[in-house]
Amino acid sequence: MAKYRTSPVIIEAIQLDSPLFINTSEGVMHGNVGDWLITGVHDEMYICKNVRFQELYELVEEVT
Repeated sequence: MAKYRTSPVIIEAIQLDSPLFINTSEGVMHGNVGDWLITGVHDEMYICKNVRFQELYELVEEVT
């Protein structure tokens, strides 16, 4: 069996401070306070739970 690694990709994300529903290609996603709204490399948007976000991503630069 082969082994694979995800390529390093820079995404844009914002942590939610209120609940949010978004339409995605996979259907409606619900985000809770503390979850992250991510914009991917192809401008797709999706919700990521905070625990998973912390496991996968590190800050590249702070936007002011």
